[in-house]
Amino acid sequence: MALGACTAFDDALPLSPRERIVPRVDAHQHLMSAAAQALTAPEPDLPAIALPAELAALLAERERVAGNPPVGDLFSDDALVVQLQEGRWRRGRGAVDRYNNNILKGVRFVAKAYALGDRSGWIAGTVRVPEANDDSLGFMLGLARDGAGPWRIASEALNEVRPPVYDRVVDADRVIELLDDAGIRHGVLLSVAYWFGSPMRNPPVQDELGKTRAENDWTVAEAARHPDRLVPFCSVNPMRDYAIAELERCAAMPAVRGMKIHLANSRIDLRDAGQLARLRDFFRAADRHRMAIVMHARTPQGFGAGERFAFVLGFPFAHQRQREVRQRCEVRNADRADRRNDRMHVRIEHRDQRLEHVR
Repeated sequence: MALGACTAFDDALPLSPRERIVPRVDAHQHLMSAAAQALTAPEPDLPAIALPAELAALLAERERVAGNPPVGDLFSDDALVVQLQEGRWRRGRGAVDRYNNNILKGVRFVAKAYALGDRSGWIAGTVRVPEANDDSLGFMLGLARDGAGPWRIASEALNEVRPPVYDRVVDADRVIELLDDAGIRHGVLLSVAYWFGSPMRNPPVQDELGKTRAENDWTVAEAARHPDRLVPFCSVNPMRDYAIAELERCAAMPAVRGMKIHLANSRIDLRDAGQLARLRDFFRAADRHRMAIVMHARTPQGFGAGERFAFVLGFPFAHQRQREVRQRCEVRNADRADRRNDRMHVRIEHRDQRLEHVR
């Protein structure tokens, strides 16, 4: 769910000017059912492996010197390291010691893969901090040696291991918490039903249409739990044969105000005449039903000049309005007949600032 919102404060409330500064549109927060979350389950990490004796000894020494400079001969004289805070490469013994001083003592380097040649090689794995069950960092060690001499670390890079982005169901109650924390009264709930119709799914989702409809129905039902604060938008892959039928089904629901589409997730190429025509038909259907559209504009090819002009020239009736969410909120309790007086509105999510010259 991308959360579009209107300000919470009433003019009658005794609030200072500073307290009245709240966003009209919040950043993305996906409303996500258990079925949608199941599509995002992360792939399991590589298992730990046993290293050859000489590499196991090198990794044990790396653990010993962590947080205890100087590192001695473990690193080569001209070794490269990436400073964690800056993300920049540094070279030489002094840089290595400064870098190593920032690593916690007692960490474990857990090998997951390695390769060796005659004079170079590498070890990849994860770093486990003391008293933690999870790996907090990934590492890549580049190795080198002179002739038959010992292996030394020629380069080291660490990267953060982040927790899963979609680690739990996000329902209407969670969204209300976010709105309350931000001081925002009303929000627009965007369904992620388009996930089920994404060509990126391998293997494809079974009963794709049924699950698309179920996710949209769940989003509408969640919004109905807080009807005075939440407005639901359905979503669909607009390239699917059932897309317009699903739009019309959602348009028949009195509470639904619009549709969310995601060009990249749906693998849409705006330079493809056939896909552009199908997308145009979808927009025309939305226009007939006076349904607003929130669009993630980036495509698999990006959103360069060609895609921008294809969109603008291909959809002359669609006007990108920054005030669309505010207008939707103003009519959230109006009859559907009232909103039929409007033309369709399109809100472009994550739009590039370079769109300004084709507005």
